[in-house]
Amino acid sequence: MAALGAMYNGLERLHQLQNILIEHPNFRPYFYSNKVPPDSSSEEGVRLLLLAEIFGDVLDYGLMVVDLIPPVKEYEGWHDFATFLHEHSPVLRQVAYEHPEWWVRLIRHWHEAGLTVPAEEAKQSDPAEQA
Repeated sequence: MAALGAMYNGLERLHQLQNILIEHPNFRPYFYSNKVPPDSSSEEGVRLLLLAEIFGDVLDYGLMVVDLIPPVKEYEGWHDFATFLHEHSPVLRQVAYEHPEWWVRLIRHWHEAGLTVPAEEAKQSDPAEQA
């Protein structure tokens, strides 16, 4: 029962996040279609960063549940979803790689899956490259 409760909690978190996207469908392409986010100094840019943090929290929780509770191990959808978002969300990658200690399970999954920051994004976030 505890495993079901934990999985239900993760799905509820995901559904709350999806409700935000229902209310603001213009944000969806930033997570599902590789749309490059606007500058973080704009209001929309700040909202996207905050939404990316929520995505990170939800993914990290879902991955933690699947990894720690054997009865839900078969719900690999969390791993697939985390991989999909890495491949389709520049804003999520930006936030997660800037603060890997905030989402340990998410970053671990990405590393184990062999996913890395695309070269053009790595150059943008490297202070030495900007100097």
